[in-house]
Amino acid sequence: MIGSNLFNMAIIGIDDLFYTGGPILDAVSQNHLLTALVVILMTSIVIVGIILRPQRKTPLGASSYSLALIALFLLGVYARFAIS
Repeated sequence: MIGSNLFNMAIIGIDDLFYTGGPILDAVSQNHLLTALVVILMTSIVIVGIILRPQRKTPLGASSYSLALIALFLLGVYARFAIS
């Protein structure tokens, strides 16, 4: 997840150098802002989970970071389809 997200962010930076119509993010639809925010938050949770290794798991057998990722994903999907 992190490698793909970071690679995609690097591509946006490189594309912005060659895009002649102004800043490339000005050409992006406002509909993608919620998706971008959810992806940034999910990547942040993964990074924090890697740095601060979970010491114990929840009764479900998963770490709290995993549960936060699942909850954020479901909330983002619900919000995205509710807006559409």
